Amino acid sequence: MLRYRKNIIVLVITSLILSKTSSIQAGTMTADKYYNTAISYSSTNPYEALNIYKEAYSIYSDDYRFINGINNSAITILRWSIGSHNKGNFGVAINGYDTVINSPANFYIKQAATRNKQLAINKKVPITSNEYYSIMSKFSLSAPYDIFNISNEAIMIYYNDKRFIDGINDSAKVILSWSKGSHKKGNFTPAINGYQTILDSINVNDEIISETNKYLNLASNKKIWYTADEYYNKMKKVISSNPYEALDINIEAQNLYPNDKRFIDGINDSAKVILSWSKGSHKKGNFTPAINGYQTIFNAPNVEPSLKNETAVLLIIAKAKQPYNDEGIYITNTNYTITFEEALDKQMKYGSPLTDLYGRGSNGEYWQKAKREDVAYYLNPNNFLEKKNIYQFLQLSGQAGINESELNNILLNKGILQGKAKYFIEASLKHNVNEIYLIAHSLLETGNGTSSLANGVYYGGKKVYNMYGVGAYDKPFYSSDGDRPNPVAWGAKYAYEHNWFTPEDAIIGGAEFIGKGYINAGQDTLYKMKWNPANPGNHQYATDIGWAVKQINSIKNLYDKCKNYILRFDIPVYKK
Repeated sequence: MLRYRKNIIVLVITSLILSKTSSIQAGTMTADKYYNTAISYSSTNPYEALNIYKEAYSIYSDDYRFINGINNSAITILRWSIGSHNKGNFGVAINGYDTVINSPANFYIKQAATRNKQLAINKKVPITSNEYYSIMSKFSLSAPYDIFNISNEAIMIYYNDKRFIDGINDSAKVILSWSKGSHKKGNFTPAINGYQTILDSINVNDEIISETNKYLNLASNKKIWYTADEYYNKMKKVISSNPYEALDINIEAQNLYPNDKRFIDGINDSAKVILSWSKGSHKKGNFTPAINGYQTIFNAPNVEPSLKNETAVLLIIAKAKQPYNDEGIYITNTNYTITFEEALDKQMKYGSPLTDLYGRGSNGEYWQKAKREDVAYYLNPNNFLEKKNIYQFLQLSGQAGINESELNNILLNKGILQGKAKYFIEASLKHNVNEIYLIAHSLLETGNGTSSLANGVYYGGKKVYNMYGVGAYDKPFYSSDGDRPNPVAWGAKYAYEHNWFTPEDAIIGGAEFIGKGYINAGQDTLYKMKWNPANPGNHQYATDIGWAVKQINSIKNLYDKCKNYILRFDIPVYKK
């Protein structure tokens, strides 16, 4: 199968008519249905497949499968036509060549069809691989465009002939070198033409394609490329006076010279200066420049996790129009349209409030229906604003801004979780869940990193990991389990279905599940998870009226082990 490249071709389709045998009505199918239908014809009727791919591409032009499909079908038709041509069936061959020529296929496929069509018209045999090679051999690498052209055409027919693959890549390297030379001098047009020539091929190796794309991006933006030392010297001149420019230089240089550590360091050094400047603006209440600075850091590649983590939480605060403060404590009051009494009534009616405050009841159970006055006590935010109790209002969305080393101190001697702080930060940034909450959840569910699910179990022939006990139901899994619950098997099944094949996969992937149910659905504090003030009595995490208070210790204790963090509290205010 041919590889798709974004820059291969521009397809202009003005009129696409399906063959008479097609049962498809234009525009009536999803992209997947088009693709699956075309695939079913690919080996038996490439003409029909080509028609389907063309129609699909006219509707779903961003779907690479249809560009690939057009090219693959055209190549199959080309090779079938060569077969007919070799047998002397010139009319059949010419019809096939015409189909390819009139299709929106890659230039080189059409070029091969055009050359061989002329031979068929003159009742001559198709051009052989040796004849193609002979033509190619007439040119030295001082004529790389000629070699590139004929090699790309030949490979469409003789795809197993290494001579043409070598010819394509050897000539592409020379074209790239020439284009870089023009580019360095500021001659952007010939440089872009050279780069685009390389990208128009679907057979150049990925390493050359990757490098070509980097330089094309610069040339398209009228930017000259520099040597690594030139970039480094440019960056050093501006890093203190203009860290934004320094950051851009470092990013550009690191893209061209990914193995040069100076530019990774430069990205982070520039980001630290921008962060300091942004904090200064933020502290003065100048939110726009602060937000711009934080956003610049957050969007920059290769920023170290701890720096990006701190920036992410400051960005949240700045967007909320809260000035930066050195204490790192930010309190928001959210007003609700329901009165406290109305909320209490709904909790009593729909919330099924239970408590273990009364000891064992007459039925022998500790959990009993809670009295109205006790529900009112735990429901009232004003009763929990002192000391550690306020942590039930801690926002669990976003980040705490804790650095990697402090988080790794928390995870010290915590089994398989030890040293994994980087991935909890990545999970937090990716899925918008507080990193301390993720760690607290993971420590609880994995028995401090020692559970079998955390350390990996085999399912479906692969070792899988589950760091939050996701999907680990307390019920039998296999028939041999009888009445015995088998949460490990359930958790392993869930991990297998979500491709958690490394501990890192499980930490990052599982965070999506943690955030989805409540935190990223608007219930991002322990209080909201328990009481849901936006819709009391519905979608509540627990029936225990003291649940939110009971969860505080594990989170507060982890914060107490860190020195530098930001606390964001959201305290509900009921309508008076």
